[in-house]
Amino acid sequence: VLRELNADGLLINAPPPPCPEATDVAERFAGPAVWLQSRQPANAVYFDFEGVGRRAVECLVHAGHRHIACGDYSVSPHHTSQDLRYGYLRAMQAAGLPPRLIAPAGRTPRTERPGLIREWLSHPERPTAVLTGSHSTLIQILLAAAQLGMALPADLSVITIADRVFDDAGLAITTFQTAYRTMGLEGVAMLRRRIAEPSRGEVSRALELPLLP
Repeated sequence: VLRELNADGLLINAPPPPCPEATDVAERFAGPAVWLQSRQPANAVYFDFEGVGRRAVECLVHAGHRHIACGDYSVSPHHTSQDLRYGYLRAMQAAGLPPRLIAPAGRTPRTERPGLIREWLSHPERPTAVLTGSHSTLIQILLAAAQLGMALPADLSVITIADRVFDDAGLAITTFQTAYRTMGLEGVAMLRRRIAEPSRGEVSRALELPLLP
């Protein structure tokens, strides 16, 4: 496209997983560019997943929870997963609580995950609340909880991340909303400023995710 059409600026959407091709396009493009969903020090707009980890722990601690886990079997190398875990770990440390990070070092087949989740949900010192940013992990947590006869949120509180309230299983899950429209508007505004002043860089903006009850 860039060889055939002229463009004053480039808006690059770079959701997980990492995309080397997007970086190559940005480097070859002579004009100003703005990245979406990519945590960079300049010229980017991304979601504040570290803040989600922190705010989720604070919310659960305020509700009386002390055994709070962060679960993710996706093993994603994207910064969103890393930021979520970092925010969670820092918040647990600040609250004086032992972290319970459930994230295997290697990739776990989907068919094995429900059994592993049932194991830690049936442990005598099981978590009473779980934060997960992974859609597939969330589904498997809900399945395992149902198989163990657990009631949500009486026996287990769950917080997740999605573009709307997650209610696919017939139960509305507390959700941090990825507001993509807001991200797009912020990205376009930043790109327009860069087009007006091509030599000027923009400090990247981390967008806070609204919490939907």
